[in-house]
Amino acid sequence: MVADAPEPAAAAGVLPSQGRVEALEARVAVLEQALADAVRGGGASGLGLKMRWMAATTPQDFSSERAEVLCHNLGAVAAHRIIIQSPRGDALAAEHAQWFKGVFERAHWPVLGPEEAPATAARHGLALATSLPVSPEAAATYLALRAAGFQLATAFDPDLSSAEERLIVA
Repeated sequence: MVADAPEPAAAAGVLPSQGRVEALEARVAVLEQALADAVRGGGASGLGLKMRWMAATTPQDFSSERAEVLCHNLGAVAAHRIIIQSPRGDALAAEHAQWFKGVFERAHWPVLGPEEAPATAARHGLALATSLPVSPEAAATYLALRAAGFQLATAFDPDLSSAEERLIVA
């Protein structure tokens, strides 16, 4: 009977489990890089910026400091078109929608609006409307707004294409 030959890794003084750990570590490194690229919008911006985080405030804070943080965060992800809407007849919401338009444009995003939309039930605040499944761009926009301290609801709109998002300011 012939004795089993030792495994090449064991013969070299490396346990078989060490090879598995190294392989897993390599896979984790690849996944971490992919996650970092996704947060930056796939690296399309080329800036490699990290999100800046601010505490959430109630009511929403529309200060120049928050505008600067949001502009920075929007610059950290891939710019893409966004539609901004506010309820018809709501002057304060229209003013806030203009504020968002200015910040998005300073971050070099193409902006449609602000548009007036039919007034909905007395819902106040911000919502990001997107189609399903949620695109990486919509997820990055949501993250940029949340990191800037905005309390934000999500809305799923089957009439939007996967490349469209709508920021609803009410």
